[in-house]
Amino acid sequence: MAQLLFINASGYTMLSAEADKPQHITAQNLPAGSVGILGYAGIMLADGSFKDFPRVPGIGTEEIIATPGGGWVIRGLVDLAPGVSREDGPCVSDISTPLIVLDRNGTQQSFREIHRQCHPAYLVGVHSGRAFLARDNNFVTIDLASGRESVFKPLGPSLPARSGIEDGTLYSLNAQAGQCAKLTLRTIEIATGADTSREITPPSCGHDADRMRLSPDGRRIAFTYTAFTTGQGPTTTVVIADAVTGAILGSHPLPASPGSRISPIVGGMAWVDADTVRVAYAVPPSEGVHHFRDIVETIDVST
Repeated sequence: MAQLLFINASGYTMLSAEADKPQHITAQNLPAGSVGILGYAGIMLADGSFKDFPRVPGIGTEEIIATPGGGWVIRGLVDLAPGVSREDGPCVSDISTPLIVLDRNGTQQSFREIHRQCHPAYLVGVHSGRAFLARDNNFVTIDLASGRESVFKPLGPSLPARSGIEDGTLYSLNAQAGQCAKLTLRTIEIATGADTSREITPPSCGHDADRMRLSPDGRRIAFTYTAFTTGQGPTTTVVIADAVTGAILGSHPLPASPGSRISPIVGGMAWVDADTVRVAYAVPPSEGVHHFRDIVETIDVST
């Protein structure tokens, strides 16, 4: 069964094509002469069209994930003291953090307040009526019907931003310590609690894995990996690995903008069959500011 291709691409801009570090932007704060991409969240359909993420009025979006049925789960943010200066961070006061579930038509199914001051939560995924989040040093679950929160598993070395849920399996992919580090793939079967880790050695020396997606059968994992060569720009590669043995099964570099120091912006990926993953990405433009969905491209990578 093919997965939904959920796009969640951050926007960035730079004042020149030679800029080392992109700046995150919105359509409202573009300086003159900007070059870059405006972010986008939604689902890319099989015919190449898009189903936009339905925003909830009055609530900022901190995190969003798509459900297998085409709905949405949002970790929102509401400033309860607008205009009042406060120190930012995990202990910031006067905020609300609602967890909101929308169906595929954008109709609200549930709304739960999950804010606990100095104990922020980060969204991982949903499964069988429960939201899975990372809070403090644990993966926790929140029952979407009752709001009851329970500890599921210790977080251990897993990072919320490198974790997800696919067909009953919670998984994470994180770099080990050290230069040119190996990656650790951790999978947890939600029904049984079986917790397994294995090593994956990337095909080149680079940064931590970025986008990732476990295949529906749990046998393979696809991820993007960016490597840097002295005097040259970054190279972002789509890698497919065996989720049981950690062996590399296939890889393919993404096209890059000539002379750019900014790697392609990967919006999302989805398995279209047991052997092929589809990746949606945008190459940094050489001039002007463009919406991600207007310049998005896809590439299929197979084992």
